[in-house]
Amino acid sequence: MNRQKGTGEPEFNRETYKRVKKYDRQQFSNFCLDIYRLGRADERKEVAAMIEEAKQEVPEPEQVNVDELLTAISQVKGIGPRSFAGVKEVVEAFFEGAKQ
Repeated sequence: MNRQKGTGEPEFNRETYKRVKKYDRQQFSNFCLDIYRLGRADERKEVAAMIEEAKQEVPEPEQVNVDELLTAISQVKGIGPRSFAGVKEVVEAFFEGAKQ
């Protein structure tokens, strides 16, 4: 299947429409599968780019304010004093280990 120059989208013109109109079930199934695969390939490229962008936006541990993090965690519904105490210990130990 041809792609349009510039946009990279599949090219659907009158000739393509007439050709597809004459397809039997198996040919049409293959045609649709090709379109699906093109979309999947494009999506994989976009997702990979989004992941790389997200990796660059992750703050370093030194940039995280532990007190603000713990305040945000304490506001989560369902986390009581016991659970929060355990979470606090783990978070503080993690950031102490990251500093060393």
